Amino acid sequence: MANTQDPFGLRVLESEGTQYRVRRYVKKSTNAIYPGDAVIAAATGDIDVATGADGVVLLGVALEYGAAGSTAEIGVCDDPNAVF
Repeated sequence: MANTQDPFGLRVLESEGTQYRVRRYVKKSTNAIYPGDAVIAAATGDIDVATGADGVVLLGVALEYGAAGSTAEIGVCDDPNAVF
């Protein structure tokens, strides 16, 4: 059977308790944010997609889509007990 490419990013597998914590953060960056993308807190106070060169602590994982160049509120799983 051939492998299929199905990129989906990070997914929450479990958390302490029955539900994981989700908070809404504002996205103002020019980058698009997709569900499953790791996000960081930008110096401007909003969120941005994390890159390998950032060298900063991750805020969490985006659960919603935010178009490039737009301002949007995005749900982010920032539960410190979540397993991805």
